[in-house]
Amino acid sequence: MQERRMESAPISDVTGRLTLLALVWLDEEEETPAHAEDVSAACKRNFGDLSADISNEEVVRRLKDLSKTAYAEQTRIDDRSPVGKGNPAYRLAVDIETALEPFETERQVAKVVESIENDSS
Repeated sequence: MQERRMESAPISDVTGRLTLLALVWLDEEEETPAHAEDVSAACKRNFGDLSADISNEEVVRRLKDLSKTAYAEQTRIDDRSPVGKGNPAYRLAVDIETALEPFETERQVAKVVESIENDSS
């Protein structure tokens, strides 16, 4: 089995981050493994305006990138339906807390920004 490395590049852009967050959300809802179309739909459903311009193709690319990291893995679903049959599915390869670690810095920055905004009012 190929060892995966933690890489920051696949989640360095907004689409990659939203894709990972959608996968986390689907995992919490016990809806993984999920096809790329399901992840894309979760982006649009949960992140509204932030993901409005994100195409299914971009989500597919980000999922492939994430599957090369320790965060996600590609698998197959034994679909009985012809829709999505044969397409890879994705699931988290780590627990949810670990999947959210790349966003810790952003939470810290958000706290600083909030503090500055509060001080200036």
